[in-house]
Amino acid sequence: MWIGLGVGGAVLLILAIVCAGPLGLGAYFLSGGSSGGGSSGATADRTPGGDGARNTTGAGDAPPALPPQTTPAAGGKVGTPVRITNLEFTITAKPNCGSKTLEGYTSRRGQLCLVQMTVVNKGSSAMDWSLAYAQLYVDDRDYITSSISCEKATSLEAFHQFKAGESWTTTGCYDMETSLSPVRMRFTEQNKGDEVFVDLA
Repeated sequence: MWIGLGVGGAVLLILAIVCAGPLGLGAYFLSGGSSGGGSSGATADRTPGGDGARNTTGAGDAPPALPPQTTPAAGGKVGTPVRITNLEFTITAKPNCGSKTLEGYTSRRGQLCLVQMTVVNKGSSAMDWSLAYAQLYVDDRDYITSSISCEKATSLEAFHQFKAGESWTTTGCYDMETSLSPVRMRFTEQNKGDEVFVDLA
């Protein structure tokens, strides 16, 4: 009798394993394998610093796009002074674009755009300013900084130390593709967040 019960119990046990086998296997794989297994590769890729979270630019990739700048609804006009904090800016003439050379310097991108301006220190103390803080926009998003190479190769002055009340007249040299046209100039003060725009179109 005990033998019969043992055989019957074994048969029931085998049937239970067979019936539960697919569910058991499914749970096994969903849990990531045996108790000694780690997380899946897909989960690891989404963790900070993993491949899934990486957002870098390789040496052969294009540089990241410039961040968009906030443009006021109305800017200054050519010939009209605009001011931020201690400095007053006047663009005295519309940009002169199209030339490929200036005093022996040749454009590297297609054309040089020259922008004449006057800067006045309206503050009560001396300060420095350079053309690096005068950015020439070619649309509502992208801008071009003045060409250091052009400034070094020519007689253009890109940096000035102002006394209080002093004015400085200079010309910015901007190297750009022939398909681009300047539409706006953005002025900022050194190490300050203030900005002002002058419409050029």
